[in-house]
Amino acid sequence: MTTQQDAEKETQAERAQAAASKEASAAQAAFDRASKAEEDKARLRGLRLPKLDFPTFVLSLHHSAIMHLGEGAEVNLPMAKHMIDTLEMLREKTRGNLEREEEKLLQMLLFELQMKYVDKQKKS
Repeated sequence: MTTQQDAEKETQAERAQAAASKEASAAQAAFDRASKAEEDKARLRGLRLPKLDFPTFVLSLHHSAIMHLGEGAEVNLPMAKHMIDTLEMLREKTRGNLEREEEKLLQMLLFELQMKYVDKQKKS
């Protein structure tokens, strides 16, 4: 392959990357507008969305796992395990990057879910 061919391929790759970046920016802008509109509608109906932060995210995963463990729905152990594994992966990937309270929360939630999982598994 010649230097000219290499340069042409590099230019094509750069153009493709620029186009993808432009599309991603346009998609993000459209999403932001749509999200703002939905937030405004929710606010008018008196709904308040929870603050999006790490504890809220972890608690939502915890809630999903609890539901799969039969709290308010039928028991689905494979999905409960999947949610527990997701939280475990999150703990591994964020190790050393969380605030002390966030680490404690994640550890506490994992312990609770693992114990409930073992209990439900023994009963099934």
